[in-house]
Parts: sequence; structure tokens; C-alpha cells
Amino acid sequence: DFNDASTYYNVSTVNYLAAGSCNFNDAGKTLWPLDQIVADTQYYVRDAVIDYITYKGIVSPAIEGRLNFITDTAGPVITITSPVAKDYLRTDTLTFNFGATDVPAGVKKIEAKLDGSLVTNGQSLDLFILALGEHTFTVNAWDKAGNQSTQSVTFTVSATVDTLVTSINRFVAEGKIDNSGIRNSLVKKLQGVQDAVKKGQLVPAINKLQAFINEVQAQSGKHITTDAANQLIADAQWVIAHLK
Repeated sequence: DFNDASTYYNVSTVNYLAAGSCNFNDAGKTLWPLDQIVADTQYYVRDAVIDYITYKGIVSPAIEGRLNFITDTAGPVITITSPVAKDYLRTDTLTFNFGATDVPAGVKKIEAKLDGSLVTNGQSLDLFILALGEHTFTVNAWDKAGNQSTQSVTFTVSATVDTLVTSINRFVAEGKIDNSGIRNSLVKKLQGVQDAVKKGQLVPAINKLQAFINEVQAQSGKHITTDAANQLIADAQWVIAHLK
């Protein structure tokens, strides 16, 4: 007994294990000292098999499938359903949907990251909190044979005049814009931008967007919180850069 040196048990085993093979040893010394052998039957496993078959007369051996030897050098097949490589609006909500399959070894682990931060399958993300521009979603998967696969999708978060209006209303609801007059003034400027764009007047539209930016800057830290102001300015600058 490894917990009580004065207690012993009789163990029936094969001499191969009794001699310390198959890791039944401690630094090369068998766990069952040979000088403590009570009885060595000299009855071999092969003789037990012979005697069994002789007794039965007929045996029907079958492959049990307990051991499977596989040759697998390919990593798992990764599927990314969402996101896809496209432009998403600032006001969109993105739900991550991905998976992996592997034959014959089977998938051991799957991991996904958005711009280096871990995300989970089925997780929803409010794109309102992401910076404008490109973002990379990457999935890594490993199979039980140690092979790895990687797949990535790059998508873009963009802003429009409509998303700017939605952002203003959201900031009002969140208390980040605390003056209805300022809210109305900003929305009116954006309506002017929309009217100019519909008429194909890009220069007046850009001028109105610049006036929008100037008003937001003037109210930053006052009636508009700094973080809300920075986001509105960045979005307006994005719209200016992508006006056609």
C-alpha cells in the first residue's frame, strides 16, 4: 500500500508487468519487488490461449475496433457563415456564426478572434462600438491528430448620413447629447446634406458636413460628451471621404 508501508496485498498479474514493464516501475525499479513473489506459475499467456481454443473446439475471433490507426495530415475544414466580406453599417448588429469539421480525427478545439480579441459562436456584436474601417475575423481549429487550420474574413464598418442621424438620436437617448436644440440643429444640417446629395451637389454637401463637424466640435465637452463628439466627427469625415 503506497500510503501505508506496513500493508501489503497479493496481486495476480503477468510476469511482464511484474518485472516493471509498461511503466509499472519507479525509476526503473519494479513496483512489485521480485523477491516478494509468492508464486510463479510459469503459465504463459500463449498457453492460456491454446488451452482455451482446445477446450472450445471452435472460436470466432472478430475485430473489435478498440484501436484505430489513422493517417491524417489535413487540418479541420472551417466554415464561417457570419461575418461575410462586405460593408456593414455603423448601426448594424453582427452575429458570429462559424464551425469546423474534421474527418477522420475529429475536431479538438476551435477558437475565434475579432481583431485579436476572443469571440464566441452565436455572440452578437453592436457595430456601434467598433471603429470605422476594416476589421478581421479569424477562426483557428485543431484536430485530435494535431493539425491546425486557419480561415479569415475581412469586413468593413462604414457610416452614412442616415447612420449619423441614428447615432445622434442614440446619443440623445443615452444622455450623451443633453440639449434638444443642438440635436435638432445637427439633424437639420444632415437633412441639408441629403438634399444636396440627391441633387448631385457634392460640394455643397461637403460644406454642410463640415458645418456639422464644426458645430459638434464647438459642443464637445459641453452639451455633447467628448466620446460622442469624436465618434460623430469621425463618421462625418468618413462620409465626406466616400461621397460620390
